[in-house]
Amino acid sequence: MTRKTDNDEHAPDAEGGQQGEVHCCVCGKPFEPRTPRQKVCTLECFIESKEQRELHRAYLHDKSP
Repeated sequence: MTRKTDNDEHAPDAEGGQQGEVHCCVCGKPFEPRTPRQKVCTLECFIESKEQRELHRAYLHDKSP
């Protein structure tokens, strides 16, 4: 249902901003999530965020006594 236009990338925030727009937690780009819990804009960012979580989890596990 999302339409992509040339202006989406560089459009200044409208009055009050777009209701459904969030920023990617990996690259920081604004995007419209397809689900309420979506935090990343692309599959590549999702994979990267998943790898970061796994590395962090392994790091914490290594530090635990």
